[in-house]
Amino acid sequence: MAQYKQMMLVRFPPHGGRDDLAAAFEALEGLAGRLPGLEALAVGVYSSPEGLNLGYTHGAILTFEDEVARDRALEHPEYLRVRQHLNDLLQPSLGELLVFDFKDCNRFLY
Repeated sequence: MAQYKQMMLVRFPPHGGRDDLAAAFEALEGLAGRLPGLEALAVGVYSSPEGLNLGYTHGAILTFEDEVARDRALEHPEYLRVRQHLNDLLQPSLGELLVFDFKDCNRFLY
């Protein structure tokens, strides 16, 4: 079965607090080992000199073993807690969260 990836891009405004950033990424990193079927988790700060990030400052990629694991994660209490935590942090500061899920396959399917 093909893996499923979930990309999260976060746009924290310049006035966002460092403690808020740390709390958000600690919450994301806390999903490792708590979501059945979550095989890998990578988080980081935008670092390319290309400048094609459209203002998004931080990102995460969650790799699930298959579509079923991804779908179960979307309803898992820990996942929902982290999503709510991110939403709570971003709403007052006008930040943004973009989430994009896709099937990781060896060729592009139209």
